[in-house]
Amino acid sequence: MAALIEYPGLLNSTQMTAATNYMESQLNEVISDNYTLSVVTYALSLVGRNKAKEGLDILNNRAETEGDLMFWKSNVHTVSGWWQPSSIDIATAAYILMSHVIQNRVSEGG
Repeated sequence: MAALIEYPGLLNSTQMTAATNYMESQLNEVISDNYTLSVVTYALSLVGRNKAKEGLDILNNRAETEGDLMFWKSNVHTVSGWWQPSSIDIATAAYILMSHVIQNRVSEGG
């Protein structure tokens, strides 16, 4: 959906409205992992939906901190024995930080 938003004429289409309505309906009930919630929050932020703020609030409450650093871990299980974070955790953080920028909430983004 995020890619389709940039296509002329689709932003206010019935398909886009149906997609955003569906994502909003799933926000509190079904989405439990941080990665999925970060992607949904980002997409809702792009189209300016009010539920995007709620999604970002949930993600900010789920954030982990270490000193002055704020980060998110995905609940999705990945195989990683390395010292570095998994790629899904990096993608999760990226979507969340982009949502902070779109919503003009950069100071909350750690």
